[in-house]
Amino acid sequence: MNYYSYPSLSSTYLRFDQQLAFPVVTVCTKNPMDFNSVSLYFDQSFVGHSEIPVVEYTDFYFYETAYMCGCACRRFNVNGTFLTSQYGISSGLFLETTSTELQIAIHDPQEDPNMARDGRTVRNGTETFIEIHRREVSIRYLSTFNFWMDTIHCYGSINDKTEAVLLEGAHNLLDPPVIAIGTHKDKFQDEEQCRKRLESYTDKIFKDSKLHLRSIHLISNTEDVEDAFEKLRNDIFATAKSTANWNREYPVKFIQMEKAINSELTIGKQIISFERLKELGEKIPLPITDNKELHLFLRYQHEIGNVIFFEDIPSYIILDPQWLANAFKCIVTAQQFQLELPHLQWDNFKKTGKMDPKLLEEIFKKQSADMRIHKEHILEVIEKFDIIIYPLLLTESGNVQREHSFFYVPCMLQTLKIKDIDVLFNVPNASKSTCLCFVFSFLPPYLISNLIVSCLREYPLAVVKGEIGLFKDCCVFNIGRTGCAKFVLAKSSHMIQLQVWQWDEVDTEVNQAVLKVVEREINRIVNTRYKLKTVSFEKKWKCETTSFSFDTGFLEFDQVNDGENYYCEEHATVHKYKDYWSGEKSKVMFLFALDYFHLVGIYL
Repeated sequence: MNYYSYPSLSSTYLRFDQQLAFPVVTVCTKNPMDFNSVSLYFDQSFVGHSEIPVVEYTDFYFYETAYMCGCACRRFNVNGTFLTSQYGISSGLFLETTSTELQIAIHDPQEDPNMARDGRTVRNGTETFIEIHRREVSIRYLSTFNFWMDTIHCYGSINDKTEAVLLEGAHNLLDPPVIAIGTHKDKFQDEEQCRKRLESYTDKIFKDSKLHLRSIHLISNTEDVEDAFEKLRNDIFATAKSTANWNREYPVKFIQMEKAINSELTIGKQIISFERLKELGEKIPLPITDNKELHLFLRYQHEIGNVIFFEDIPSYIILDPQWLANAFKCIVTAQQFQLELPHLQWDNFKKTGKMDPKLLEEIFKKQSADMRIHKEHILEVIEKFDIIIYPLLLTESGNVQREHSFFYVPCMLQTLKIKDIDVLFNVPNASKSTCLCFVFSFLPPYLISNLIVSCLREYPLAVVKGEIGLFKDCCVFNIGRTGCAKFVLAKSSHMIQLQVWQWDEVDTEVNQAVLKVVEREINRIVNTRYKLKTVSFEKKWKCETTSFSFDTGFLEFDQVNDGENYYCEEHATVHKYKDYWSGEKSKVMFLFALDYFHLVGIYL
């Protein structure tokens, strides 16, 4: 039997560090008075720190009877902030002492050494050099791990088959399952230290993302026998059997079609036309000649991530998602081309996210021939992914028209205006609605950019003093043609906030229409566009004069009636509630008042 295999892509990352993090040094002694006879020297010319005393207990922290060694201990570089540009026996930390005996441990800032096990004993009358090797522990890798786990969680789900095999009380585990493997166990002093390092990664991920973790394995690349790897293989096999896709039937002709596509990839084709796909379908042993069946095949391949295909832009099929990702980088990391294209104006792009046609043309000139040829299709696909938008603009005559000569890239914006966005637009408090909050237990970082793009399809951008209201995680839109009604979307922490500004009389129908569009688009992005089955939100509200950065003290809908006083936690005072979003409560209360006076009149 011939197994179908997918092509793989490997990349090598090479880095030259000009400065390295200096380790933490813990010094312990049985006699606390011994520290009075310790002199410290750390050469300033080698360290990335401007103010370091030369002969002092620099950055030492005092520990009484630390680590159960019955010792008094001090630490140098306790926060791990010092950097060094030199190494060798002539560089580093020098300690001189006349004490009887010291124990010295060199370790990572995140570790607490066991002095009995990890400490090096230095006795009076001896000269000792301690050689260390750097082990890479980077916040960057932890951030990557967190991003990877959060991304898995976004697309996770709960399925009946998984629930059926889970132990009682573990019914809330999520798919896809993740098995965490700590490699290079042989690089640690013992297995427990390796386990703690792996747990330091898994413990810091978002709590719901942990529900994907099934088990942890520690592997030595050089010392473990076959039994350790067999145990890992058995665990992977058992976990795979519990997933919903296990043993799913798949048409043979689809497998043949995958092989045909793979043959195109092997000769360097990253994108093909639909007509070329039809030719491939006609040549496989079990031909696919019906367009509907081809579309079914492409939809499935698109859903599992093998190809990129949209039925409303059917001219081409992208065979290699990595090729499309490289095309995306032309847009979303366009700043990398600044050194290559220094003669172009980049300031406007960095400030407003506006991609000028000339700038775009120059960027694509630097790309491969197939990207240049298919530039228009690439832009259509990127727009389909809600990354770029050709905006609606309000003309001087009050008409709304779509701009096609340039587009915006909201995710590239770096200018923050959330704190003072209402000041920029000179919005009086009387013109503000209550702040409606979509509160997420987990908010995907890209959702606000997608939502802004969606709203830009419906509403024109607001402009004030020649500056467009589009900023990082924040956007202001015009409602209607006069500009006397606007709304703002703002992301902060775990929520997306919506507030309407109306300089004229409050119109709850306008508010309802805006809310309907925003909520519809959030649901579309979460449930249809990305199928984020584990992402949900609740609608709550805050007072009119809230700060968008205030992320607690929400109030529930139906908790307060129109005209009723409520206590505002943010401002520690009482406000009068006004129903800006439904108008139903005020109508009900008004009808009740009419009926009451009517009854009173009859009685009289």
